Parts: sequence; structure tokens; C-alpha cells
Amino acid sequence: TKENNIITYYCKTISHRFQKLFINIQFFLKMCILVREFKTVPLVWVFSKMTIFNLYIFDRNGTCLYYTEWNRRNQSGISKEEEFKLMYGMILSIKSFCSRLSPTDLKDGFLSYRTSKYKLHFYETASGLKFILNTDINAGNMRDNIQQIYSNIYVENVIKNPECKLGQQITSELFQTKLDDYIRSLPQFATKLS
Repeated sequence: TKENNIITYYCKTISHRFQKLFINIQFFLKMCILVREFKTVPLVWVFSKMTIFNLYIFDRNGTCLYYTEWNRRNQSGISKEEEFKLMYGMILSIKSFCSRLSPTDLKDGFLSYRTSKYKLHFYETASGLKFILNTDINAGNMRDNIQQIYSNIYVENVIKNPECKLGQQITSELFQTKLDDYIRSLPQFATKLS
């Protein structure tokens, strides 16, 4: 009888724990459904810790044509001009390093690198424009997104805009608005949860 009592006790305890787990799972699934039904935010955002920090656009000579930031928390502590020079110099060095040490011919060249705090994504156009997007380390490959920024936002709102002068800083409000709307629509933009 003592053994039966012990077995009964453990069975009840296990059953009770499974019931709690089951209730928690049910609650979790109901919340997921509510979020999707009301379309408050995409479901991936609820559990995401990804975010987009900033974007640089450089011309072929190293002039920063455009810079903006969204969720950047830490500042570099130096002037923006110095930061732009450091970023451009680093990109040139990494590109050179990758092309010299690659055991095969690099079709696309340098695409990205990752540290413990952020991931840098790089895209260079045929005309030498360089787009640099810094994201959270959990963001996947952003190459297609940067190509969309170039072809659908930059070309349409800067190149085709007679008021924008090539080689000079981008001040177009339309470009800024379209870029901001596009970045904020990406699932990778979700504000970082702490």
C-alpha cells in the first residue's frame, strides 16, 4: 500500500504539472491567434529580438551621401564625419582582404560580417555606390532588402528626381519617407525586446 500511495502521489503530481503546461501552451497559442487576427503586429515580431540600427550610403569616392539611424542605442563618441571615414575605410579594407585571401573567385565579393553585437550587411552597385546596413545579429541575409532600397527607392526617388544632384548629399524628403516606410515594414525592424 505504501508503494501504491507513492505511485499515486507521483502520478497526480505529474498529471498536475502537465495540466499547468497544457494551460500555458493553450494561453500562448490563443495570444498568437489574437495577434494574427487583429493584425496589430506580424507574429514574427512578437518573439523577435531583431532590429535595424542604421544605414550608410557612400559614393565611389567615399563621400557619405546619406546616413540615417533607427534603433541605434550607442553612439561612437566621434563626429559623424570621422565615423563616415572610418566606416568607408573599414569597408575598403575588408573588401581588399576578402578578395586577396579568397581561395576562389568572389562573384559577389564581401557581403556581410557579424560581431557579438551587430551584423553589417554590404551591397555595392555597378556604379560604385556602397550601401551599408547594420542590424541585430539575429537578422538574416539583408542583401535582397538592400537591393530593393537601391532599385525601388534610391533609383526612383534620387536618380530620377531632377532636384537631386548626383554626388551630393541626399536631402529629398520623398526618399527619406519611402526609405523609412520600407525599413519599418520589414520584420527585421521589430524594436528590440529587453
